[in-house]
Amino acid sequence: MFGLKGNQPRLEAAAKELCKDSEVVFESHDRGHGRVEHRYLSVTSIPKELAKRLDMASAAQFIKVYRERCDLGDHLESSETSYYVTDLTADEASPEELAHHVRFHWTIENGSHHVRDTTYDEDRSQVRTGSAPQVLATLRNLAISVLRLLGFTNVAKGTRWMAFDLERGLTLLSS
Repeated sequence: MFGLKGNQPRLEAAAKELCKDSEVVFESHDRGHGRVEHRYLSVTSIPKELAKRLDMASAAQFIKVYRERCDLGDHLESSETSYYVTDLTADEASPEELAHHVRFHWTIENGSHHVRDTTYDEDRSQVRTGSAPQVLATLRNLAISVLRLLGFTNVAKGTRWMAFDLERGLTLLSS
């Protein structure tokens, strides 16, 4: 499963078109972080011929998630609609399981990609040739993992801690 953003315009347009009249098949409501979040999930099967035209022959379903974020009084603060594509069929995953996969997708996004984008400013990197972008992404992931293993919940703070004394990093690598 992966989220459809502006990087896949044909796929996202197809998802919007196919899901526009789909019914909500699962909903969840969570309270935390000083807000209430309502999620409404719709699922639509992708016809095989459309999947082939989109160069996604294994794609089985589009998922539409409409989210509302409300204050604790349940007054709407923001809303958004996201689309996802999966190769899981309706027989392989229930709407509730798909909702879980969508949430897990955001766990990865917030735990790794967001940190790489904000702490290491990865999106503005000008390294674009050969395998260098993948190597740097791997090194950033390694740094994030090491800092998390050391107990840092704030990777930026851990990076600063590590940068103040180069011996710390060398000591960690040698053990």
